[in-house]
Amino acid sequence: RFVAELESAHAPPKDWQNWKRKEWSKELSQSLGDSTVSRMWAAVERVLSLAALAAPFTILYPLSLVSSSAESVSWRYALWAIEQAGPTYIKLFQWATTRQDLFSPEFCRYFGQLQDRTTGHAWKDTVRTLRDDLQLPVNEDEASVNDFLELDQTPIGSGCIAQVYRGKLKQSVGQYAAGTEVAVKVQHPGIWKKVCVDFYLIGMG
Repeated sequence: RFVAELESAHAPPKDWQNWKRKEWSKELSQSLGDSTVSRMWAAVERVLSLAALAAPFTILYPLSLVSSSAESVSWRYALWAIEQAGPTYIKLFQWATTRQDLFSPEFCRYFGQLQDRTTGHAWKDTVRTLRDDLQLPVNEDEASVNDFLELDQTPIGSGCIAQVYRGKLKQSVGQYAAGTEVAVKVQHPGIWKKVCVDFYLIGMG
């Protein structure tokens, strides 16, 4: 009953009111450019960046077989490289760490932190996102979003797409009274383009 009351008190976002099924593959491709050349160039840049991330393993892997120090460096670099590769690859490794029947316990334990403890973005990027997407005047020093929300500058968790902040309402909003604690999820910068290029490459395969 409580859930039903909340749903009836809050209308769906305006973007949902005229929702209809979309051809997402077409929208993803268009975000990379209007011409085939621009899309292919974005794909080439993506492949080259992934190749650059993978290149150090040609040296690290052989060394890790004979040196415990090199093995430790390899694990740390692998984790960093996966995070830099973007959400598509982080999601792949998130799935892999749930399959202990396929991968070693060491693999699952080490990469398990990708589930909710990826390296997050800086606070200034959060401020920029809130300003651009919500069109709200954000005070970077006081972590105050307009007049109704206050955020802790330290995130409580970070995933492949976004990181989560603990917040508190400064005034009542609907059935939520002032002082209510809320969670605010902020998307990592640059995520959309990486996902678009990855899906474009998958579609070409």
